[in-house]
Amino acid sequence: MDGFIRSVSENFPNVQRLKVRSKPTTLLKVFFILALIQLVYYGSLSSRSHSHINVQSSEDNDTNNDQLKELLGKFDISSLVDDSYPAPKEADLDLIRDSITKKYTSTSNALMTFLNDNDKVLLSSDAHLDAKCDLFFYYLHSVEDRNWTNEADAGYSADAFSQTDYFNRKNKERLGKEKDTKKEQIRNEYLEQGKEINDGDLEALLSKFKYDFTDSEIEALKEERLDLIEKNLEIEQNKVSKAANLRAFGKCFFSEEYGNSGTTDNSKQKVLGAFTKSTCHFSEKKIFPFLSFNYPIYERWNGAIYEKMPQISNILKNEEIKSKKHKGKFTSDLLPEVLDTTEFGDCFVPSFYNSMNGKGLVLSVSDNYVGEVIKLIRTLRVLGNKYPIQIIHSGDLSQANRKLLVDASRESIKKLIPKVNVSKKEFEKYEYKDYIDHDYPVQEIWFVNVLRAIDPKYNEVFSGYSNKLLAYFFNSFDEMMLLDTDTVLLVPTKSFFKLDKYLKHGAMFFRDRDVDDMLWDFDVEFWKKLMPSVLDKKFFGIPQPTDVTLKNRYIGDYRKHFMEAGLVLVKRSTHFTGILMGLEINLWRTVIDNRMWGDKEYFWLGQSLAGNENYHINGYQAGAAGEVRTVPGKFTHEICSTHPAHILDEDNKTLLWINSGFQNCKKNSWDDDVNNERIKKTNMADKQVLQSFYEDFTKITGVVIPPVTEHSYVNNMNEPFSGWYKLNICSGYYWCGYEVIGASQNDEDKGLLIEFDKDTIEFYDFVGRIWIANV
Repeated sequence: MDGFIRSVSENFPNVQRLKVRSKPTTLLKVFFILALIQLVYYGSLSSRSHSHINVQSSEDNDTNNDQLKELLGKFDISSLVDDSYPAPKEADLDLIRDSITKKYTSTSNALMTFLNDNDKVLLSSDAHLDAKCDLFFYYLHSVEDRNWTNEADAGYSADAFSQTDYFNRKNKERLGKEKDTKKEQIRNEYLEQGKEINDGDLEALLSKFKYDFTDSEIEALKEERLDLIEKNLEIEQNKVSKAANLRAFGKCFFSEEYGNSGTTDNSKQKVLGAFTKSTCHFSEKKIFPFLSFNYPIYERWNGAIYEKMPQISNILKNEEIKSKKHKGKFTSDLLPEVLDTTEFGDCFVPSFYNSMNGKGLVLSVSDNYVGEVIKLIRTLRVLGNKYPIQIIHSGDLSQANRKLLVDASRESIKKLIPKVNVSKKEFEKYEYKDYIDHDYPVQEIWFVNVLRAIDPKYNEVFSGYSNKLLAYFFNSFDEMMLLDTDTVLLVPTKSFFKLDKYLKHGAMFFRDRDVDDMLWDFDVEFWKKLMPSVLDKKFFGIPQPTDVTLKNRYIGDYRKHFMEAGLVLVKRSTHFTGILMGLEINLWRTVIDNRMWGDKEYFWLGQSLAGNENYHINGYQAGAAGEVRTVPGKFTHEICSTHPAHILDEDNKTLLWINSGFQNCKKNSWDDDVNNERIKKTNMADKQVLQSFYEDFTKITGVVIPPVTEHSYVNNMNEPFSGWYKLNICSGYYWCGYEVIGASQNDEDKGLLIEFDKDTIEFYDFVGRIWIANV
């Protein structure tokens, strides 16, 4: 045995290094016990005996399977255990027991037995992370856990947590069946009389038809509901396990410490345990099953292809070097254009993390959105953007459309001027602060095809709005501004990366309209149980959630709409685990779809679930941008438009960006809207007039940020009851915002009205004309 232990120590130098410290085996006892607790709590430990190791390897080939078994066999866990460790602090054990018993786990009895049998564990903070990671990943691959996929999610039923909702759904289902039976019966009766009945009359005849469950059916439904709740909790426990495993992976592989100076703390470089490093690819295949572990294809505007992460700054410098050499001028050698990531061998995710570089803008685009992107590119050029732009697609952006985007990014201003209601001379003379760049600079456009980077089985999971998450992950930048195609910036791009809150935290997000669309308590409890536990904190030093998360509008106040994701600003090297957590959340669509609207909450929530609350969410909710109106007979001002507006909370006046483009309405809904009662009372009650208005740019004279209230201010003065009111036009995109509700004098019922000066209004008009110019 001693010879085998020496052999293992030689193969795993980090374990050897730990063993020669004072009380080495006793310290490692701590790591062993806590690793086991972590995995029993977050997974299902099939046996306390490890003589037979069950490896989850359904997608590994036989060679990889054998390699993993060999690595596990060399890791001698018995050499890390010492029974002579002194007794623990009972308070620490109670803390762990409490954290476990308060959370559902399918292995809770085994877990409590384990804790009772090992009450001499001392929770020590002297452990080195490399040894903890070695032990964690040893157990990750040693325990039997068949729940790496999300196939079981199909049995999840969120409404089972509410008896009322569950009974209503079952009644609706039963009513439909009984109604169909009754319809067939009535049709047959009519046919027997030589008559027929149409569907409309049949529906009218059964308009008051209802079905009441019998007492026995109600009892059966109650039992069925309890079974579903149990199934739900098992599925949720699977998500707890997945979130915990991902956090551990991030802690072991990524240096995400972020200081107040706004830079990554490089003094804390990761020192990987040999076992952790050697099994990395096996670990990432389990934790990130949606990845194919291939880089996407990075294609520059000129057609140059890069198979790995490009260093765009070096590529541009090399062009200068080549130009100087061509002219016979002395210059340096060419710089590397892709990063060497051989340090991690075939381990993709850490290699990808260490290859991120530079600063740039990122968009997710398919053929359907090319027109909007051309408009966006034009406004970026007018505002003097100098950052490279990466356009991410999944093979659904044609070569012809890529050429259109390249042309838009490099064409002369002379081609734009005829499309805009302004002369070239006027453009060259127009000034507003230092925002306008009269050089109309060309843009460094890249196309990133992520199709080969995703396992084909997950293509559908990342379709639609979820493509944005692929852009979030697969771009090559360290610092990135993720934009929707209909986002309109109203300050230069360089200003965003200089914002104080971004520099302090490394991530800045923006709020959505604060409307009364609420979550259930069981929705919030689901997210809370996924957050870092006391075990994460004790074992890995991962912070537990604070009021930053627990008292925000989503978790603390149950508001379903918290974040607006039209612009996301992130330094990825300090927030990478949270980015991966956002992609992981997206795999749980069956479980979470009713708990959020699209992908917009994934960005802050991913960070909080990763244990990283070092982000800033802009202090103001989204406002309404447009023309300020004083409504006759009303105390409040009103702005009605389709554009959520984002006012900087550092100065309470700067309009940073708006969403939904710059048109009054980007939806071609005038045929239906012309019949709207509100439209009929205006001078736009003609289809052509309404179409012209919808296609014109929005006149922005101010922004209303309504009050954030927990109630409706009911009144009989014809004043608004709440800060927001949605109009039934423009496909539901048109909202009216009010600065005061109920003519109240209470501060809590007052929002903020910002009215812009003449120069600022003219600037917004200028950008608006650029946006609506023909593509």
